Amino acid sequence: MFSKLKKRLGYIFFRVFIGFFDLIPFWMIYKISDFLYLLLYYVVGYRKKVVRDNLKQCFPDWTVAELRSVEKKFYRHLADIFMEGIKAVNLSDEETVKRHKILTPDAPNLPYRAGTASLFVGSHYNNWEYGALGCGLQIEALVIVFYKPLKNELINEYIRQTRGQKGTAMAPVSETNKYFDELIPQHPMCIMISDQSPSNVRECHWVKFFNRETAVLHGPAKYAQKYNLPIYFFSTRKAKRGFYELSGELLIQNPRDYSPEEISAIFTAKIETLIREAPEYWLWSHKRWKRKR
Repeated sequence: MFSKLKKRLGYIFFRVFIGFFDLIPFWMIYKISDFLYLLLYYVVGYRKKVVRDNLKQCFPDWTVAELRSVEKKFYRHLADIFMEGIKAVNLSDEETVKRHKILTPDAPNLPYRAGTASLFVGSHYNNWEYGALGCGLQIEALVIVFYKPLKNELINEYIRQTRGQKGTAMAPVSETNKYFDELIPQHPMCIMISDQSPSNVRECHWVKFFNRETAVLHGPAKYAQKYNLPIYFFSTRKAKRGFYELSGELLIQNPRDYSPEEISAIFTAKIETLIREAPEYWLWSHKRWKRKR
């Protein structure tokens, strides 16, 4: 009883909270973000040890000044995507498309028109929340995003419904098999964010990532091979503050021509190349290398 009441109160607070930010213009959102950056970086020091260790390990030849510069830029960006994520919950379709533009719409549309589903892999780079929203509004295929549900079922269902209205189906990772089996006949565009640390070490793949042995999720390779889905890589670049551009490129046409480990190594290498272009936009606060053999 108490648990249900707690979740209900949490849901009410959430709706009031995002409702308040609906009324705030974007210029004010970024003023709040500037303050949040100061709080996260200088006062709280949110996961600063993790961020510093990750950067130092990935860029061992950089000077302290270079590392600190990227570190500060990362926290500024982290504050931005936090505020943008709140604002995005009830963002209008027009504003969503304007702020997350797909530069290569043929990448997801061609497989759909040819009567096949496709698998898009990406990373926690730039604003991945906008990506989940923007794709469903700009392409013809049904978009499926696999995600880890929130603990509060009421908030989770609200977010699923709002994104569903924008043409994006939110599929819990625990039901991945079910969604693939049921929706593959509709030739969807399936999105998997593939740079997080896997929870199951026994089934993961081990590849080189920033010259470190790294555990990689086996899911993308598994489902691409099972359904013989062409694999695309999507990259998101920041045009200016609050505006992002998404590009998709074909990585593997026939996944069954490769081993699962080779597939994981190919898209992981693309993620690393993207990060090296502008490191400040990746999620350095994630404990990416906590898994060991």
